[in-house]
Amino acid sequence: MEKKEKYHFIIGLPRSGTTLLSTELNKHKEILVLPESKHVLKMLKNRNYQNELEKYYQKVKRKIKNTPYVLNDQINIVIKDSRLKSIQENSIAIGKCFSFFDNNKEPTTIIDKNPLYTFHFEKIIKEFPDSKFVIMLRNPNAFVLSKTQKKNSKNKIQSPWYFAYVWNNFTSEIIKLRNRYPEKVLLVKYEEMIQNKDIIPTILSFFGSEKKAQKTEAFEGEYKTLLDNSHFTERLKTKYQDLSRPIYESRIDAYNEKFGEKKIQRIESICYQNMVALNYNSSQFPIKSTVLNLPFKILSKLHKTRAKKR
Repeated sequence: MEKKEKYHFIIGLPRSGTTLLSTELNKHKEILVLPESKHVLKMLKNRNYQNELEKYYQKVKRKIKNTPYVLNDQINIVIKDSRLKSIQENSIAIGKCFSFFDNNKEPTTIIDKNPLYTFHFEKIIKEFPDSKFVIMLRNPNAFVLSKTQKKNSKNKIQSPWYFAYVWNNFTSEIIKLRNRYPEKVLLVKYEEMIQNKDIIPTILSFFGSEKKAQKTEAFEGEYKTLLDNSHFTERLKTKYQDLSRPIYESRIDAYNEKFGEKKIQRIESICYQNMVALNYNSSQFPIKSTVLNLPFKILSKLHKTRAKKR
């Protein structure tokens, strides 16, 4: 009998450890977490799969040159035959065209990672009824700090109050998904992933790994050797080497040093309701800044509208 690969998802907040989790899971032989992908959204948006995938993967082929991923030529055949298959069948076939520094890996579980999928969950679950979703979370102060420190030309607004409302956008969706699909989703807090060694085995079990997916013993050395011999810049080598190392706790509460008390109070005032719903403790008594916050609340609604249209 032909083996049937499982196809699951990592969604949730951006800047919440999704890439870190992907690297940890990619250390296991039977698991392949894909580079951040949009092929599911492309197929959901336009049923002319072949045309959509051809355009999308022309861009992907250029972008993954600066990642640890390899995309083989089989992708051209998969795209050509895509019109004859469902979105799920195409996604599995696409996943099998990738490798993560290990061309001999034959994954039984393919995982598609993209925070943006959070806003398209209802459509995705219809196409992937057997899939499960790990949803990543992070304290709003840490999320805001990460977003303001990592400048992105696509983000025209860099205000911490705007990012606090973006946190609300994602977490409001996450709370709904947790309540509607308790068997389908697993909420994982970045802070817990850093501090609790049992989180990775819990995630593996949730995804239905047939065994407790032991790490390849030589992975750390092999990974470093591959990076050292790659065409990557020193900056990229450092980035990916850091992701391969054991998880540290140094940045969990970095916002306490970067933000003053008033900034933390204002962020937590914006996020307070969802913080309580997700069992995040508010370190300060929230203050009300309704008038000051209103412009950023309105702008954040545009963010949510755009996210749902992508």
